[in-house]
Amino acid sequence: MKKLIVAVSMFVATVMYAQVEVGTANVTGGTLDKGTGERSVRIDVQFAKPYNVKPQVMIGVASVDADKSDNLRYDIKAVSVSRDGFTIEAKTWASSKIYSMKINWMAYNEMKKEEPKKTTTTKKKK
Repeated sequence: MKKLIVAVSMFVATVMYAQVEVGTANVTGGTLDKGTGERSVRIDVQFAKPYNVKPQVMIGVASVDADKSDNLRYDIKAVSVSRDGFTIEAKTWASSKIYSMKINWMAYNEMKKEEPKKTTTTKKKK
């Protein structure tokens, strides 16, 4: 009988798990409920533990308390993101009046995948 050699290749990828932190910021006071035109407030957020590299930050509005007699207009964004923290900027414009906002946030490092390692196994068949 002929002997057949079969080579089996496997790719093994190692995944480094990300650092993740979540939190809530409450926007109250400031100028969002006063006057007209563009108004903004900033809230500094410090991470519990600094990241090794600058993280990605996602934010979203969980609740808003606003004056019902006018249109609700707002914009929120994360600015000045660093390894140690970031700043939430909340703004409104025209005649909208916002009394408070609850903003949820999540900071995370993107998952880092190492290059796949190629291993070869040789089997003999009869």
